[in-house]
Amino acid sequence: VGVVHADVGLSLPDFRSEERVFQLLTQVSGRAGRRKVRGKILIQTYNPDEKIFEFVKHHDTENFITWQKKLREQTNMPPYSALGKITFSDIKKETVFIRAKQFLKMCQQAKGHEKFTFNFAPAFFPRMHNKYHFHVFVKTKKQADLEKFFHENFEAILAKIDLKPVSLL
Repeated sequence: VGVVHADVGLSLPDFRSEERVFQLLTQVSGRAGRRKVRGKILIQTYNPDEKIFEFVKHHDTENFITWQKKLREQTNMPPYSALGKITFSDIKKETVFIRAKQFLKMCQQAKGHEKFTFNFAPAFFPRMHNKYHFHVFVKTKKQADLEKFFHENFEAILAKIDLKPVSLL
């Protein structure tokens, strides 16, 4: 089995990108070796020194998980924090930009905002389905605090609220 540009997924702006690439490469390599004759996997990469490829090469899931846990703890990402993604969408770029910025300002002034960090960014795919998309990211220590913050301050907003996003894209 050959995997072309195996490292492309590592450059995505998502803290789970390495996890997804590892999962995919491990699954591919497992399928290559299911026959009586042991299979081979060839991985093409521009960054062969990336640590992830050593874990894949040795089928070392346990140490990969340990490595990822340390990275996430150092960067204060889930499961060591709670993260929410609020997505604003509109057919007019200016309208959605303003709505997302206003929401960010409301978050920064809301009751209990001191426990949180807020970030604003255009979506990774800024225009899809004839609409423009912007995200506001909210991070804090505990999931319960995140849920309470939104319940108390923002029950009725015109946005998609994901308080446990699977992807940041």
